[in-house]
Amino acid sequence: MDEAPIKQKRKSSDRSNSFSGDVLPLDFEAGLVIPNIRSTERMGAIKELVDRLHLIGFVANSLPFLQSVLDREHLESTVMATGIAFPHARCRSVSKLGLAFGLSRHGVAFGSERFPAPVNIIALMAVPVIGDSPYIPVLAKLASLFQDTDFRPGLMRCGTPEEICGYLSRRLNEKIANELTPTPDGGRQVLPSYSP
Repeated sequence: MDEAPIKQKRKSSDRSNSFSGDVLPLDFEAGLVIPNIRSTERMGAIKELVDRLHLIGFVANSLPFLQSVLDREHLESTVMATGIAFPHARCRSVSKLGLAFGLSRHGVAFGSERFPAPVNIIALMAVPVIGDSPYIPVLAKLASLFQDTDFRPGLMRCGTPEEICGYLSRRLNEKIANELTPTPDGGRQVLPSYSP
């Protein structure tokens, strides 16, 4: 993949980090999406996503962040029963909160004892050490999308980074809009919290 257009696109968009403040991200960057992760092993797959975060400028030094993610994953697996993993870590080399997203058509062996099946979807969150980063609500919202039975098949049908970004943004916006819609009994819908 040609790395120059990705860097150029980031500079030309010159927008503030969509994860900042109290607002959840309603859009995703195509440069941080890998539609077909090559590695079939956990470390290699995570490294592919870490490299994207480094290339775009969310991570200043990729090696310490990669080690932090692997250490965190070793302590407690972030794999869910639905074949998705939410690896994440706080690290000094992270300059701003970022999310890299990857799909694996063949599956990645994550080594989870609880959910040993191959992982097909990886959402990697880079969290800075300094500042208040609302990464848990972001992970919770993403995890809640997988409660919808049609979400995963639709996502796996996406073939390009742009298709994946559009699909994620549309479904996340729908989920948030449903939360803001009152239920018949006058309350609000409550989504489950993230828990790997």
